[in-house]
Amino acid sequence: MDFLNGKIKTIYFKYLAAAFGSALITSIYSIVDMAMVGKYHGPDGSAALAVVMPVWNIIYSLGLLMGIGGSVLFSTTRGKAEGKEERSNEYFTASVIGSVILAVIVWLVIIFFDRPLLQMFGAADDLLPLAREYVAPVKFAVPLFLFNQMLAAYLRNDKNPGLATAAVLSGGIFNVFGDFFWTVLSLAAPNLYIHVFMSPTEEVLQIAPSIIRCYCISFLLLPLNIFSTYYFQAIMKPKDAFIVSVARGLVVSGIFIYLLPVVAGADAIWFAMPITELLVAVYVVYKMMQYTRGTAEERKVFA
Repeated sequence: MDFLNGKIKTIYFKYLAAAFGSALITSIYSIVDMAMVGKYHGPDGSAALAVVMPVWNIIYSLGLLMGIGGSVLFSTTRGKAEGKEERSNEYFTASVIGSVILAVIVWLVIIFFDRPLLQMFGAADDLLPLAREYVAPVKFAVPLFLFNQMLAAYLRNDKNPGLATAAVLSGGIFNVFGDFFWTVLSLAAPNLYIHVFMSPTEEVLQIAPSIIRCYCISFLLLPLNIFSTYYFQAIMKPKDAFIVSVARGLVVSGIFIYLLPVVAGADAIWFAMPITELLVAVYVVYKMMQYTRGTAEERKVFA
């Protein structure tokens, strides 16, 4: 495919379809996994799987860390001038080496420290055996899963930062409107989700609807915040992408998870993520407006 002289529309939709298809398939099998475990093992199975999910998320994030950051530098270097293949290939090599190092570290941690790791993520004594049973297959797939995320970022790279930004923007807009639909559905029919993902007890049916309604509010701003990390990386603003990711996943969310139950009672913990997403979204919108104004001013100067 001719990236320089080919039709942008054709190139764009080809890569959009590939990216959307892979994301859709990943989402589908993740949902099916959760539903099957919940149906087979009931609430305990769903709880144990929720404890294991952070392990997958860490591996997934490390793969993206190596892949997305490196692929953006890779495409930017090649886009600046011809004859930069050797320099751009160095970024790919660095990503591979970094992935190997991270994969080995995570692999060793999961193999030898799975018990304290799962306990750190909230596995109680009654859930720990089931959680360790679920995490056992993960031990064999750590390097493959991490490399899959890293290589996918390079394979999806089209060597055109402008086109990559447009693809991220379009996907983000689609994600925003899609999440509004699922949020409304969650608010209107929370029991539907409960029965899909597990065979609930009476206690679960009593507490789950209110929890779902509280937590799903965060879905309104979640796609914007996730999309912003890719957007900032695409326009070469890795610092802002890092701030958004760490704020959502660790700093701001962690503060509210510990603070809200103390200040407003145990049930307030379910508002931790909605508040986190709101605060992060304020920062995201501010930075996007700042960069948009800066780009517009640069165009006026060169016009």
